[in-house]
This record gives sequence, structure tokens and C-alpha cells, in this order.
Amino acid sequence: MSKLAIFNGPKVRTKYFPPQTNISEEEEKAVMRVMKSKVLSGYRGSYQKEFFGYVECQAVEKEFSEKFGTTYAISCNSASTGLLIALGACGIGNGDEVIVSPYSMDVSATSPLWWNSVPVFSDLDNYYCISNDSIKKKINRSTKVILPVSLFGDIYDFRTINHLAKMSNLYTVADESQAIGSYFQYPDGTKKWCGSLADLNVFSGTFGKTIFAGEFGIILTNNSDLARRCQLIKNHACAVLSSMESDEVRNRFADNMDNNMLGSNFRCTEMVAAVMREQLKKLDKIVEVKRERVKYLHEGLKQIPAITPSPVREGTYHNYYVDSYLWDSDKADGLQRDVFVNAVKAELTPSIDRIDRGVCLGNGYIQPLYRNPLFRRRKLYGGTDFPFNLATTDLNKNYSPEEHPVVEKYWKDTLFLSLYHLLDLQKEDMDDIINAFCKVWDNRKELSQRKVL
Repeated sequence: MSKLAIFNGPKVRTKYFPPQTNISEEEEKAVMRVMKSKVLSGYRGSYQKEFFGYVECQAVEKEFSEKFGTTYAISCNSASTGLLIALGACGIGNGDEVIVSPYSMDVSATSPLWWNSVPVFSDLDNYYCISNDSIKKKINRSTKVILPVSLFGDIYDFRTINHLAKMSNLYTVADESQAIGSYFQYPDGTKKWCGSLADLNVFSGTFGKTIFAGEFGIILTNNSDLARRCQLIKNHACAVLSSMESDEVRNRFADNMDNNMLGSNFRCTEMVAAVMREQLKKLDKIVEVKRERVKYLHEGLKQIPAITPSPVREGTYHNYYVDSYLWDSDKADGLQRDVFVNAVKAELTPSIDRIDRGVCLGNGYIQPLYRNPLFRRRKLYGGTDFPFNLATTDLNKNYSPEEHPVVEKYWKDTLFLSLYHLLDLQKEDMDDIINAFCKVWDNRKELSQRKVL
């Protein structure tokens, strides 16, 4: 019988890993506070005090803006709707182009389509964020917004990209869903938090994020006009504008009130806001603990030359939403990444709260978004090619894998992810993880010979 579990040998670990535990007594008390108030949502879709929500929603916005150093915060029901709102506030429309990442949740790329605008993909840099050089090649007369994603918790190159956007008269809308708690530190010690880097910044509070409340999103900005437009789009813009007493009041509320003022109900509820307030208090400690676990795991895996922790952009305090690694098959006698990682998976067990979802390792993250049927077929409303047919960019080229060699290599060959550091691990748990990797590494020749995926 083989030593490796993938060949029916004994596992390194047979007991379940402990769960991820962010929710505790504080959140339970917050929920009961709202229940006792009898007000589960205090919003009104007209121009009055309650247009801005009730106690918990206004409080969570204030606390987020204070924490991350912005003037305004606009809560909503998810980061997905947050991106729709933010792009609408930028005033994009028919045929406008938005430069997006191919390596993210799909809404990072599909959100422009809701405004009849066209997503244009950029390739990635060494930190899984959109590449400055690639962006420069994509900007044309139709470009209106650059939408970077701070993936895995690393920060997009905001200094270069923001400067590029300013020189080209473009907005930046940052998808910071995975990067809450990350920040950039200048040489003099000054911090600039993720959430304050772009013109509009979107955080997520859905399950699985660093802090969460079920479903939650929030938009942060220092621009008063963009903030007001976001508030209108999330809360029945047409009805709110109609209830204002005069055009003069509308114009004072924000500039260009006649532009993109189709809104809906994207509002947050009091209960969700109350939970997020408690979660926000825990953020710094959660990130600190994750970083300590990651440091221990990285040190333990140093003995495997084919594995390298992903680089972190200089100056970045990384929240380690995901612990990502690069695999070098040349240093493993040609052994493929997927073969190695799947063998490690077989040595370990799931966490107790995710028994049905397998262990916390993944190969290559997601399929690049341009490979999805929506972008391959480019058929949307009523089966037509609108709004893709309005693009200035050659989409046949831009939506092809050949245009994005960096992300293709990550996906196919080199990148793998670990979420073990998110669990409530003790030293012995982390040692089991390290031992599973080392066991497979020590038996890599057997894997190569048997060619098991």
C-alpha cells in the first residue's frame, strides 16, 4: 500500500479542522437591539430625513468612513450592487468602456453591462491586480472608468493607476471586496487604507469575507457629488428627485442630477448594519491573527523549493483574505501543480462547518472571466449583441486568452490557494497542514510515476 492517501494510504489528518468563528455574543446582542427597536428598516424612498436610513444604517456608514478615512460612506445590500451603484454614479452609458480584471467575481466585469457599457479586460501584474502596462494599451476615446480589483488582499497599484486615470480624465472604481483591513504604508509611516484609494471604493460583507453579516456592501468616497448620486441610485432616485421642492434643491444635492438617475432598492437593513458594526470592531484583530498563522505556515513550507508564497506589493500591509502560492514544476522534476495539490488535499480533511465542501485548497483560482459564455458569445438582451456591438475596442481580440498570458499562466499552471489560515487553528493544526505538504513532497516521484490527477 502506498504511503500517500491519494493511493489509499493513511491520511496525515483524519479529524475535522475547527470552524471559522467570527460571530459571537456581540453580534447576537446587536441583533436583539434591533429586534427590540421594532424597526428593521427605516428607509423612505422620498426626500426626507429617512432617505438616509435609520439608526444602525447611518451609524455603520459613519463608522466605516471614520475607520478608513473617507468623507462619505453609502451602505447597500451587497458589494455586487455597490459596483452597479458606483458605476452609475460615474455616469457611464451606451458604448462607454470600463477597464476591468479578468480574475475576480463575475460582477467585477459584468457590472458595466447594467448601464449598457462594455467591459474591456486588462491582463494582470505580479500581484494579481490589473497591470499598468496593459491598462495603457486599453484606454481609448470610449474609456470612462478603470475598475481595479485588490485581489486576495493585496492592493492594486493605486498611485500609478490613479495618476493614469487622472491624466486621461477617467474615474477609478475599486473593488476592494477581498482587501478590507489592508493598507499601504508610506516610508514616513503614514497609512492609506484600502477603501480610500480610488474615486469610489466598494467593500463586501457577504459570508466568507474577512468580516461579514450575511449580505452587505458599502461604498466609500471623498467626492460629494459621487456620494449623492450613489445615495440616489441605491434608493429610488426618480421618486426622491421628484419629491424635492425645486430644481434649485436638486442642484444643491449633487451636480448633474439629470444624468443616470434611475435608481432601485439596493438598501441595507438595520439588522445587517448592526452586525457589521460589531464585525468592524473586530477587523484589526482578525487580520492580525490571520497574518500570524500565514507567517507560521510560510516558514514551515520553506523546505519545499517548488512552493513560493505569492509576492506582496512593497509597502502593503496584506490582510491575507487568501493565502496564495506559486508552484514551480521545474523545481519539482516536472510534477504538475494540480497533481501535487490534489495529493495534499487527500492527506487532510475539511473544516467541521464545511464538511460537504472539501478541504481548503484550490488550484488556479477561477476560470478567467473572458472564457465565460457571456463574453465568448456576446449575446445579452433578447439575444442581441447590444451593448457589445458599440465597443471601440476589438472585443474578438480583447476577449481571447492570447491577449492575457499572465492570468492564463496563473490559472493553468502556477497559482494555488489556501484558506486554512481562516480557520480557528492551533499550532498542532498548522503542523498537520505543513506535514501533509511535506509528505507529498517527499513522495513526489511516486506521484510522477503513477500520474494521478
